[in-house]
Amino acid sequence: GTFGNGRVEGWVEMKTLSSENLSQISPVNYPRLCAGLSAQLHQQEGVEEPGNPSRQPQLLALLKRFVDEGIAVRFDDASQKAAELRRMDLDGFAKEMDWLQRVLPLSPAFQHFRARRVQRSPDPAVAELAAQFALQTVFCHNDLLAANLMVDESTGTGILIDFEYASFNHRAYDLANHFNEYSGLDCNWGRNHPSDGEIRAFLEHYLEAHSEGTAVLRGLPSDAARQLFVAELQQWVGRFCLASHLAWAFWSVLQARYSQIDFDFLQYAMQRRTGYYYLKGKYSDLFYEDG
Repeated sequence: GTFGNGRVEGWVEMKTLSSENLSQISPVNYPRLCAGLSAQLHQQEGVEEPGNPSRQPQLLALLKRFVDEGIAVRFDDASQKAAELRRMDLDGFAKEMDWLQRVLPLSPAFQHFRARRVQRSPDPAVAELAAQFALQTVFCHNDLLAANLMVDESTGTGILIDFEYASFNHRAYDLANHFNEYSGLDCNWGRNHPSDGEIRAFLEHYLEAHSEGTAVLRGLPSDAARQLFVAELQQWVGRFCLASHLAWAFWSVLQARYSQIDFDFLQYAMQRRTGYYYLKGKYSDLFYEDG
């Protein structure tokens, strides 16, 4: 059947999650379930993305589109929205793209940063394996918020829904985007962003559910090497958290201008901007090139 903004493809007896569920382990171990669903998606083969026959990661294109269109948004000069937009200093925020292109795989300049970070590791060989795994291009959901996860609590099974923003992208970006969603619309980043321990546990669940990840861990010579691999992977995920915040901040500005949904998108854009700078401070040590 069809309705105003879509169509019904089928019916399942499941519930969508809330942001509070994402860190809970009862009645279902939601982190393990979400990690498994993410791993399953990232192992999909034979996926064709329209307009991307070579399966290139789409993060740079996504960021540039949202940022370029976002900074062009205008409201009536006398309106409250125009005043809020000025307070947001979008032009200044957009300049963060220049820095992100040096610390994420968005430009040739990134290769210097990547090499320096690998060499700073206690075991550069393990760090290189983790970097390859984190930066690998896989088919990503790109919007793994709680409402796009449906669960049958009686069986502990779930599915992902709403693939509107799905594309080929860097594995670590998809995981980072999910961790940013632990705060939901509350956007209390200091209270709700997952702890280092929660992120590490999620990544361990993910690697257990991912055949390539499991093979990499089994091929490492010691528990110390396996622990270092997970730690290095976690660092790459932390870096991509900033790209996620920047993308959704500018997306929200666009929604404030064009969406008919009754929601304060400009306030949400400001909150995602705050989240960006909060994590840039929290994860500052992840961006050093020298000791």
